[in-house]
Amino acid sequence: MGTAHLSLTTLLDDLGLEPVVPPLTNQHSLALGTKYAPEFACFPLKVNLGNYLEAIDAGAELILMVGGVGPCRLGYYAEVQREILRGLGYGCQLISLEPPQHRWGDFWRTMRRFIPVKNPVRIGTAIAFAVSKIAVVDKIERLTCHLRPRERRRGETSRAWAECQALLAPVSTWSALRLAVQRCNERVEAVEIEPDRQVLHVALGGEVFMVLEPAVNFHLEGTLGELGVEVHREIYLSSWINQHLLGNSITRGWYKRVRALARPYLANFVGGHALESVAQAVDAAVNGLDGLIHLSPFTCMPEIVAQSVLPMVSKSLKLPVMSIIIDEHAAETGIMTRLEAFLDLLARRRRKELAFSATVFSRR
Repeated sequence: MGTAHLSLTTLLDDLGLEPVVPPLTNQHSLALGTKYAPEFACFPLKVNLGNYLEAIDAGAELILMVGGVGPCRLGYYAEVQREILRGLGYGCQLISLEPPQHRWGDFWRTMRRFIPVKNPVRIGTAIAFAVSKIAVVDKIERLTCHLRPRERRRGETSRAWAECQALLAPVSTWSALRLAVQRCNERVEAVEIEPDRQVLHVALGGEVFMVLEPAVNFHLEGTLGELGVEVHREIYLSSWINQHLLGNSITRGWYKRVRALARPYLANFVGGHALESVAQAVDAAVNGLDGLIHLSPFTCMPEIVAQSVLPMVSKSLKLPVMSIIIDEHAAETGIMTRLEAFLDLLARRRRKELAFSATVFSRR
């Protein structure tokens, strides 16, 4: 999922396991997962299944998968995938790491069954390093969202970002991490930009996997940036870990704020990231962003609820919203056509607002 492998390989290695990283998600991954998964399963389940099969072919013997609670079907992924793998004759183990939900004893007992390292201090240090590395990666990625629509040479930011990922991937010590951060900052700062260029500001939200994994969203964030759009998103790997695994222990006021923003339109938790999607739309409108793009996989129940609510947010707060539903049948050409039309609408709307403001100012 996105850049998770950059840090989780280091974590598994520090815990005494040999990480097996499958190829980055590609058409072969999608074809494998789609072939063996239930037809109406969530798209991420199919993608993950394809990743598992490629990892098993590369020698993986144990699969660690996150679990989930609530209306979202993420909690069923591991159970369904385990049965599929068993039916295909694969003997590898698939372990579901359920969110601790303040039951850390159960979480640690599950972990300690499979990791060779038993020293609590070493385990804590390994986790702390991985979390720090994830935060570093996310910080650099946030910066690329600001630089990309302002770059002088198209594609330069994406090239710098790829180089930064290559620098950070092998890092496994604190001193090496500090050096890599310094080199990444130098590389990103070397990107020539036009700071005064007028750009559109668009929020990107929805289901976490669809937002974070560029292979399934057709590299939407990079495409938007190169089309002159600064992407604003709240979902990053570090924030997802804080919310899903750490119970918001790092940013305690985050969930209270989300509930407050979403409450006029969606008052209850309906699973997944539905509340966050609605809250982000409200936040985008309040902060004067030009629009919102909402991503969701086909049949995702929480995001279907959010999608039904977003038109009310759009109408009452005058925020243009485009919902994109993706599955294995989605075509890049069709999505890009819709995207270009949406951006054209936002640009014309911005020009009208500027012209109106200029008229009012001149009359004063």
